[in-house]
Amino acid sequence: MRHYMGRLYQALKRASFANGWFYFNKEELADLETILSFLQYAARGVSLNNLVFRKPTMVYRSNASEFGIGGYNIVSGITWRLELPVDCRLRSSLNSLEFWGCVISIWMDHYHKVIEPGFCLLSQTDSTSAMGWLK
Repeated sequence: MRHYMGRLYQALKRASFANGWFYFNKEELADLETILSFLQYAARGVSLNNLVFRKPTMVYRSNASEFGIGGYNIVSGITWRLELPVDCRLRSSLNSLEFWGCVISIWMDHYHKVIEPGFCLLSQTDSTSAMGWLK
């Protein structure tokens, strides 16, 4: 927030020299819009998970290729893989397979009752799209 307020403080100083009348430039207007979006977000409530660093209790890694998907939990040691049937290969985007790899990795621990309430889960993949979809 401080970063975006910097130009607005400069505009306020400019206004004091101009008897209170001034116009925002394009960058200042963009900063003002960003600040307003932050305030609207904060008014809805901010998750502490976005403010406080937590060490993950479970760390998952998964990956996908046109031949299949697989993953494992570094902590519990549970691993899995799924080979795609030949007639199903190249029928889905690699990003969607990466996403399902992340979901299945977590689901495997849930199925084996390894996850307890309050655990912090970190699922890692090499697809930024899949990570965004998980959020």
